[in-house]
Amino acid sequence: MKKTYGSMLRKAFLIWALVSLTGCTSESHDQPVTSTQVLAPTQAASSYPLENPPDGQPLEPITSANAQNLVRLAGFSEGGLEDQFALSPDGAWLAVAASRGVVLYNALNGNELNFFQTNNTISSLAFSSDGQKLAYITRVPSGDHYGADDPEMAGQEIFKPQLTLRKMPQGDLLYSSPLFGQDCGEYAARDLSFSDNGKYIFFKDYFGHTGLSKTGSLCVLDAEDGSLVKNIHPETPWRITDYSLDHTDLWIAVVDDLFSDGGTPSQKQLRHYNLENDNVDVQLDLSEIEIFDQSPDKQWLAVGATTLQIRSTIDGSLAAEIQVDENEMKISAATFAADSQILALGYWDGSVSYFSIPQGQFLRKTNPPSISTILAENESIHVVDLQYSPDGTILYILLNSYFAETLEIVQAINPSEGSELFRISGRNTVDRYPSLSPDNNLLAWGGYEDGSAQVWSITEQEQLFRLQGHTQTVLQTTFSPDGLQLATASLDGRINLWDLQDGSIRASFEAHNGGIWTIGYSKDGRFLASVGMDGLLKLWDPFDEKMIKSLETGTNGWQVNFIQISSEDRFTIIGSGCLYPLNCLARGNGDLRQIDLENGDITVLLDQAVIDFSSASSQSDIGLFGYGGAQYGRLDNGLVQVQQTLTSPFGNGGLYGGAISPEGSIFITGNSFGIHGWDVKSGQMILFVQDQSHNGNYGTFRFSDDGCILIVSSVDGGITLWGIPSQ
Repeated sequence: MKKTYGSMLRKAFLIWALVSLTGCTSESHDQPVTSTQVLAPTQAASSYPLENPPDGQPLEPITSANAQNLVRLAGFSEGGLEDQFALSPDGAWLAVAASRGVVLYNALNGNELNFFQTNNTISSLAFSSDGQKLAYITRVPSGDHYGADDPEMAGQEIFKPQLTLRKMPQGDLLYSSPLFGQDCGEYAARDLSFSDNGKYIFFKDYFGHTGLSKTGSLCVLDAEDGSLVKNIHPETPWRITDYSLDHTDLWIAVVDDLFSDGGTPSQKQLRHYNLENDNVDVQLDLSEIEIFDQSPDKQWLAVGATTLQIRSTIDGSLAAEIQVDENEMKISAATFAADSQILALGYWDGSVSYFSIPQGQFLRKTNPPSISTILAENESIHVVDLQYSPDGTILYILLNSYFAETLEIVQAINPSEGSELFRISGRNTVDRYPSLSPDNNLLAWGGYEDGSAQVWSITEQEQLFRLQGHTQTVLQTTFSPDGLQLATASLDGRINLWDLQDGSIRASFEAHNGGIWTIGYSKDGRFLASVGMDGLLKLWDPFDEKMIKSLETGTNGWQVNFIQISSEDRFTIIGSGCLYPLNCLARGNGDLRQIDLENGDITVLLDQAVIDFSSASSQSDIGLFGYGGAQYGRLDNGLVQVQQTLTSPFGNGGLYGGAISPEGSIFITGNSFGIHGWDVKSGQMILFVQDQSHNGNYGTFRFSDDGCILIVSSVDGGITLWGIPSQ
């Protein structure tokens, strides 16, 4: 299905399509530019989609000599899901925050309807009471920069909250207004909501400042223009953690963030606040206040954590207590059914139980959903948020797992039966290698929890195929050298070969016992190699789907991150090191090794964990990427000699992923601060681009075969293309 990405991106794509169709020039630059250390990050034009790239000119190969002219050509993929979603009051639409925008779904079947691209992540979103408006908060450049008192961030531009309002369902922009500069939303804003009459927008400013004390206040905006109406904040040092409102009737949960000298936990209170006279007329001390929800009929509040209290909205009196068995997981979310009689409780193990308010007892419990993505040992996916449909027939569950690379899904279930109706997943970053077709016209990627993969036309700016053929997450995609087919490898242990003429499966075969880490074609396309979690390297004939050979890798269960077949089809090079695709915090062993395809002999080229690998056309210049570090080396007499260890001047010095240009002059890598470029000969940093379109560290960098396009992916699931229009 085609997505609507907005006029700016569409214009950028169409213009760039004209540019790129003219081809890539073959001009080479023999002499690298004399490099200088970049002292501070710069906000380059390449941070956002281009509106006016040079028309009618080809792209140049990216080298150290022209790297300063690198610009962002386009962005793909909605990215990974964030921990925010909103259901329209009539239950028709489901808006889900993704790392690159808001995705609008049909709430009854999960079909995608629209996509509203943003340049930064969304901290909160909400529908108006009539469902005709959608509001969300993003972070935008403020013009201010961090000073020398924050060495890791010094010089980097500060991003602050901005409110955007769109008309539904087309997404027409009504207004976009900065929140900072009006005594509210100075640094961060969450928990967005509309008043029941639709006149006001509320949000929580949890880094706002009152006097000299850091507090969390409640900001009230005029919904018509986004102007500030009122800033509600408790006395110092109390901080608002959550709230529930009905016109002028406001319940707030507050905590005292200051600790006594003896380390006594902070105080917690439930307060009733009258917006008309600014009075607090109910104030109750509580022991727990992590969960907070109000019933649709406005009669009850659910508040607590390990013990959940049901309290009256009239006077805050206690009506019931829900005790969680000490052997069960802690409550992480709660929501009332439409009739206010049933309370659904989500837990840290991903399960959901149902409590009857009139009966005062639990009714049933559903188990956590099955997840195809690999999770680390003893880790589980937990419930972040819950919401019933207006008629009570669907319960929407937002689940995630906290890893270095976060997995999030929205699951829609029948609450009476516990059966799954559908699920929504953004791109998880288990597919570390978005692939570009040999002619630079197609882009493919996987990484979705539903086992699908996508193929997009770059020049036409549209999705060609959503490939549905795997039962579990696709870990890698790769085009055949002739560009006629796409191979996908999945956690289900199967390799699928797709015909790119019509998106059909040309072949599907069970390749490994367990998931498949990585796959790769030989340069002539005669062979397809795969490495599975069973520790085997298998060589396949992609034309008749027959296995030619099976060899031991000796990787001892380590994650294999890449495979490369030598030009003479004699050897494969594989790199291993990270135990789990979603949890690279594990510092397991690994190495870079060469396997002889004739006799199975193994040669360890480098005895250290390597999670990414890139070689120049010379085959002697090699980039190595381990846990938070980048190294440059050379392949000499069958061994890798590390020559340089690179660190970033921004942040903690860590660098993730990277690539060496085909002509071998520039080494591209990056981190959460931006894209870094290093001159291979001098080892000096010659390029830095602050790219705020990604949330989190970069995953991989890949050059096209001609060196004209740089493919960048990040841990937020986003994919961007970069290049240099010919001057």
